[in-house]
Amino acid sequence: MVSSVTAAHRLLSADERAAIAEIEATTNILKLVTRLTGMRFAGIAKFTDQEWVVCSAYDPLQMGITGAPIFLPDGRLFGALCALDSRAMLFDDPNLPETLSLFARLIGCIFYANLTPADH
Repeated sequence: MVSSVTAAHRLLSADERAAIAEIEATTNILKLVTRLTGMRFAGIAKFTDQEWVVCSAYDPLQMGITGAPIFLPDGRLFGALCALDSRAMLFDDPNLPETLSLFARLIGCIFYANLTPADH
């Protein structure tokens, strides 16, 4: 079994890893997602053709992983903003889907801004 750290190093470019490590905003966004949804896990996952890897997570209960897609400003799909809980949840806030989409767009802009010119 490949460790998640090894998988992240294999699937993410150095610039992507640097953006995740250097940008405190992603952790704060994930904390806000857990507060808004009442869920106990929020994470950012990157998709490839064959698999996905969790790039960053706020998981105070260490639960492990419904996701809003993260698109880069140039239109490429990066991955998803995910929230998960083992408890059944009912969402009565009609603005929640749009709020999560806004957070996903913000994350996409953050990642895009930290890519090297060759990655753009």
